[in-house]
Amino acid sequence: IVVERLHATGSPITLAQLVDMTGLARNVAAQSVDPLVKRGILVEEMGKNSMGRGMARQFQIAPAVSEAVAPLMGAPLNRTTTKGEAS
Repeated sequence: IVVERLHATGSPITLAQLVDMTGLARNVAAQSVDPLVKRGILVEEMGKNSMGRGMARQFQIAPAVSEAVAPLMGAPLNRTTTKGEAS
């Protein structure tokens, strides 16, 4: 659920936003993202909270993971032409 929601937004989201999007309890959402950060699937940074006044944990899918799962999540493949294919 977490990775799907992050992929859908395409931008970093806070833990509070993740709770709102998924309906998970805050502690369950935190327990879900912490192992994903440790494994390098998600990237965690500190950014402005949703009120714009304080700092909050923000998460986004690691770029390498995002590229790898994009075809599975409905995103088109970014296919580049090779030297031999160029005409």
